[in-house]
Amino acid sequence: MAQADDNEYDPVQAAQMICDVTSSTDTPICGEAALELAMRAPETIGDVGVVKKPRVLGASVTSESASAPAAATPTRVTPRPRPVARRSSAPVDNARLAAAIVPPDVAGTSALMVTFANNSARLTEASQTAINSFAVGLQSVDELTGGGNRFRIEGHTDASGADEFNQQLSEQRAQAVVDALVAYGIPAERFEVVGKGEAEPLEGRRGNDPLNRRVVAVVLD
Repeated sequence: MAQADDNEYDPVQAAQMICDVTSSTDTPICGEAALELAMRAPETIGDVGVVKKPRVLGASVTSESASAPAAATPTRVTPRPRPVARRSSAPVDNARLAAAIVPPDVAGTSALMVTFANNSARLTEASQTAINSFAVGLQSVDELTGGGNRFRIEGHTDASGADEFNQQLSEQRAQAVVDALVAYGIPAERFEVVGKGEAEPLEGRRGNDPLNRRVVAVVLD
């Protein structure tokens, strides 16, 4: 299988996803174990077709009454900052990176590094890395456990805009992520799409904080 470019796959993001998904099990895989698994994942998961750019990047929405999607200028928003591993000739402190790969506050949840512009359900280019890393991490967990976890993919918005519009937008954001994961070869039946609107802002964040524009994956079984 062809190797991904540097901007297509981040082993640290994949390792965090592995940790997130296994955090609700008796034997969570985090820290150095998760990073080691993620760093060798592209060479070991076989011809799954996940290390490539997505075919579906979602739709853009600009207003409740818009009759056709309009393109939005992407803005880079990082919902959950994490260190990023870079492929280079310089030494990489894997121990430092691994120390940051810890279980989520809520076991069995993964806050995807997916970014959205205001009033948009279009995945930014930066989100391609996050989606690819999630897909590779998911395949790694499947290979290790022999399982096929199902997920609830929850879309969220900030508090700007009307409630009805935000509800629709949150559903479209969740669907955009599922469409991209399916484009990577993950079966659609493994995902349940849910829109949360503006109802669940991040703890300690104002309702209109851009960090509330996010997608969360929750392990169902």
